[in-house]
Amino acid sequence: MLYYETINYDVKLAIPVHLDVLWSIYFDYTDQGIFCHIDFHKWNKEARKKVVPAIYELASKQALPVYVEIYDREDEKYIKFVKLVGFTKAQYITEEGNDVYIWRKL
Repeated sequence: MLYYETINYDVKLAIPVHLDVLWSIYFDYTDQGIFCHIDFHKWNKEARKKVVPAIYELASKQALPVYVEIYDREDEKYIKFVKLVGFTKAQYITEEGNDVYIWRKL
């Protein structure tokens, strides 16, 4: 049985770090790391092609771990996308019981 540690998600500062016509990327800086949020304004092949290197560039420059919170475990498309850009499931859950993925260099 896997043991999952609870990660405290008290937001200290949420800032936009990459704004594009197709998407916006925000980082929420916390005591335990950075939570990444991506809002897609339009999803297409161009967005998919460009967002992967954008996330890689941003995440690889961070001194703290970069996480993504999965609000809906049944959203297979979102989880597939999260994995595509370099996140893997971590041994953490949020206080609300949501899964957390951590960014790893590809």
